[in-house]
Amino acid sequence: MKEKICLFLKVFCMTTLFVVSVSCGLFTKNAFADDKFITGGPGTCTVDVLGVSDDSAFVKVIAVYLPQQYTCVPGTYLHVTETEAFCDDCPLNSYCPGGTFSVEDTYLGQNLCPDNYITVSTNSTSPSDCLPDSYCEWECTTPDCTPCGPSDIDGFIAVTPLMEAGDTFKFDLTAGGEFIIDWGDGTVENVEKRTGNISLQHAYQKPGQYRIKISGNASGYAANMPAISFQCKDDTGEYIVEHPLAGIEGSLGRVFPTINGVQPLFTKTFYGCDKVQNQTLPEYLFAGIKGKPAAHMFDSTFAGMTSLTEIPEKFTFGVSGAPADYVFANTFKETNISSIPEDLFLRIFGAPADGMFRGTFAGTQIESIPAEIFKGISGSKNTPIGEYAFANTFENTPITEIPEGLFENVKGAPSKGLFYATFKNTYITKLPETGMFPGISGAPAESMFDYTFANTPISNIPEDLFSKIEGSPAPRMFASTFEGCDKIEQSIPGALFGGIGGGPASGMFNRTFFNASKLLEWIPTNLFEKLQPFTNTGVVSDEIEPMGDIFLGSGITTDCKPYGKVQYFTGFEEYFDYKVSCTDCPANSVIFNGQCMCNDGYWVFDGTEILENTFVIEK
Repeated sequence: MKEKICLFLKVFCMTTLFVVSVSCGLFTKNAFADDKFITGGPGTCTVDVLGVSDDSAFVKVIAVYLPQQYTCVPGTYLHVTETEAFCDDCPLNSYCPGGTFSVEDTYLGQNLCPDNYITVSTNSTSPSDCLPDSYCEWECTTPDCTPCGPSDIDGFIAVTPLMEAGDTFKFDLTAGGEFIIDWGDGTVENVEKRTGNISLQHAYQKPGQYRIKISGNASGYAANMPAISFQCKDDTGEYIVEHPLAGIEGSLGRVFPTINGVQPLFTKTFYGCDKVQNQTLPEYLFAGIKGKPAAHMFDSTFAGMTSLTEIPEKFTFGVSGAPADYVFANTFKETNISSIPEDLFLRIFGAPADGMFRGTFAGTQIESIPAEIFKGISGSKNTPIGEYAFANTFENTPITEIPEGLFENVKGAPSKGLFYATFKNTYITKLPETGMFPGISGAPAESMFDYTFANTPISNIPEDLFSKIEGSPAPRMFASTFEGCDKIEQSIPGALFGGIGGGPASGMFNRTFFNASKLLEWIPTNLFEKLQPFTNTGVVSDEIEPMGDIFLGSGITTDCKPYGKVQYFTGFEEYFDYKVSCTDCPANSVIFNGQCMCNDGYWVFDGTEILENTFVIEK
């Protein structure tokens, strides 16, 4: 933690006049008797007496630790890490009135809301911003209770396809508890079981379509297993049931609620059920669930339910609080939903967890992204964000625009696969001009922007897009980032990778601009200026060469002459597929045969030592 050192100068002998020079690092000041000042310390300080009028006088310099004071405006608090302190946005479910604080204070300006109270936005300033977290109860016993839904919703209903006589329908149940299964043909089965998987099945004697009602109450859940599953396909896309589910009604949360903080999992509960006829989800499907989400809780829950076209505006997952690993991974993947309710994740707040939004909306028909869909997702500066947190989130969708500020609350250091293929194969035409990733700062991470914008018709590359990424290269950090972006009609910003420096990493810029066929002009001379030189070590595979095919098929020029410039040698030309970097000739020189020549006829060589009288032009 960098703090301030206050130097007090004291003199003994009242009549003495003196001058001293105090140096602390780069700070130097001439000081007089009883002077005091603050340096940029800490560090070793030296004191030199420049002049004294009495040999009996002497100077004493006292170094005093003086914690720096920080004044944070209302809506912010003092955030202290091991290396720095700064005023940060007040997170959700807290209020911060502002004030002046020191790193040594026990109170840094952040006040938590009481239990069961939340805030609906960051930067809250007052206790009045804390509102009741109004999760519901199915059986209200107090006047202020909110009912979960209509009283006639007392279970979950699964609709069978059209069955022939003798056909069997089955599903898996891992939750423990007492359940009533009404098979819809007059057969009612009472099931009392402990946690652990069993397959329930029933053979129908007559043809027809049946509504199976599941009611009762779960009493416990098996670890890492869905509470109930109607999964229709395996991961290869093959049906694993003979008679796939045809419809869903009612509430799973009514039968499988949160039990003493333990959450049911609905991982792949309806995975691959493309025969389901529902065009919209039941509004109260998860009503009754409350509290913090669990890892993989809604992972792939509706993935592949192709008939699904709408998520109701009031639909809720029920959970609230800190994100969990892969909690919404692939939840709606390859459904046909066309819009996202703005408040879908309203009650999820905190630092992104591993894979929490990986593939959430991939392969859907959404055309726009609500600007505040990730409003509660925050984090802390220099703290790593969860790996693959936003990987593939909107991949293969027809979205046309990235809203300003989509990730403005997301803070932290890059992590592996953070934005892997996030917008790949979408229809976005333009990136926000400034601050798309304002809170992402720190050292590069493996595959952090791998395929992020690949195969999109974006027309621009903002200069500050990666401006806060600083440090040594990581494997595939910018691999294929702009691959196939054949509508970019601008030159590459010279400072795009300005913070990246050091030795090479495997595939770090592999195919970064591959087939970006309308890129203009030349490779900026400063694009890789902080990278250390390296050579091709004989590796054949482009997948692991540091810059394999980086500019192949791009619109970058192969000749500087049409631009009135000469080639600038970066040291990485063997990877550039004949694309070149260009620069101007020095003053008092001219271009001759593609090289700079002084007016006196001698060649100008940049950084190359040559022998005397070499390359003299005969006049």
